[in-house]
Amino acid sequence: MISKSIVNHGDLAMYSGVFEKLSANRCLRITAIGGSVTQGHFNHTLIPAQMRWPEQLEQLLNMRFPCTDPAGGHKVSNQGRGSTTPGLWVEKLVGQQEEIFRGVDLVIIETAVNQVAGREQSQMDAEVLMSLVTKQTRRLALNKDPAASNPTPATAAAAAAARRLALDGSVAAAAAAGTAAAGNGSSDLQQQTAAAVRSFTGTAVMWVVASTRRFTPVWTGVPYERVSDAMYAQLPVAQHHGVPIISVIDALGPFPTPALQAWFNDTWYRGDMVHPSVWGHTLLADLVYRYVDMAYQHSRLWQMYDLPKQYVPREPRFADPQDLDMFLDARPVSITLCNMGDVSVRKVTQCNGWWAYADVPEKIGYIASRPNAECVLSLTPPEVRRLSLGKAHVMLLKSYENMGVFEMTIMAGPAAANGSCKGAADNLSSAAVLGSAEVDCLWDEHASLGKVAKVEFKLPPQDNATCLLAKLKVKDVNRAKNKVKLLGIQFF
Repeated sequence: MISKSIVNHGDLAMYSGVFEKLSANRCLRITAIGGSVTQGHFNHTLIPAQMRWPEQLEQLLNMRFPCTDPAGGHKVSNQGRGSTTPGLWVEKLVGQQEEIFRGVDLVIIETAVNQVAGREQSQMDAEVLMSLVTKQTRRLALNKDPAASNPTPATAAAAAAARRLALDGSVAAAAAAGTAAAGNGSSDLQQQTAAAVRSFTGTAVMWVVASTRRFTPVWTGVPYERVSDAMYAQLPVAQHHGVPIISVIDALGPFPTPALQAWFNDTWYRGDMVHPSVWGHTLLADLVYRYVDMAYQHSRLWQMYDLPKQYVPREPRFADPQDLDMFLDARPVSITLCNMGDVSVRKVTQCNGWWAYADVPEKIGYIASRPNAECVLSLTPPEVRRLSLGKAHVMLLKSYENMGVFEMTIMAGPAAANGSCKGAADNLSSAAVLGSAEVDCLWDEHASLGKVAKVEFKLPPQDNATCLLAKLKVKDVNRAKNKVKLLGIQFF
């Protein structure tokens, strides 16, 4: 079972920092990110915190690898979030990944069961998410932009052009940066950006498959690659980048006979459709621990040989390099929609029909259910000057029932004399439209998951007088139910 669970062994050079700490009896800091399985959901309730697999993994490490740091033992931080897909995790991390993972030795990612996209999209999401952990950002060089500390209209163009140079590396952007930077000192930024090389952050990664979806056919082994989770779509990404994959489903399966299928359903799910019982959490924690122990013992076995100690990040193979650079280096302007206080500082109109609340326990969003419900949110002129790509990523819920069609229109509006956006939407009918898109939140997948919709728009004037306006609307499409649930918006 243990050998079957290790679907990909990975490049152990990535784990050299983990092994050095274990050898010196120092304590590990581990972060587990994932969906509702990691969060502890089971059969419409929550498993007690100490019985969830990250917490059980912490207990195993402290029992079998005692450490002496003042921190008080190995720590495994459970960051599970229900209905969170890999793409949604990317949006949650982008712009702050170095702060989130500072001092973390290992990030364990559990996302295969929440990835219902096609194979190509699954691989792109997996590569970007893994890169946010293992590849260093060039954001420190970007933050030295003189325009950031002297945000005038004259330097805004130089700042945006230099950021485009760093994010897409194009000849046109380089020329624009050189022209806009004349006399502004931004050529130093270009030299710093060109000199910046992607290197390893020092934080190792592991992918785990904690469950699989029951409402698709049980995995019989024919074909060998199952479709009830995205592990086999993500496997080529892990192989290319040297990331281990530990799969509890591969340890137990396949299930070719009716008797084995009945055993799996009765033992693993016990009335649930996706989430394992406490027994499943115990098994997963044990398998992850055993991989770490086995890999550590392997490194000690060969310690007399001059083996590679430093992991070398690979070039991207599945994600567009420009998109990957955007996620690694950009610091987007984020609109959080977790409570009405977050909304009140952004709204420039009455938002009738929109409310921030948890429609299901622990899953807060900005929700409207009435056709034609509208709300206009804003970015201030200083935030507008941070934009360089003209892209918005909208995090929203897609589900198989009761959902409506969401429309977002991005416009430019005048700022008030004091620089605020109050009154920017007073003449909305005459505002310049920069871009728009609509998304049907209803789909055929028998799952309710957070997804990312992308909207491209023309950059507004980057001066002290222009606000960016985002009009949110539930379209009237003649449905009985028209629910739209937004989780956040990122502007690049």
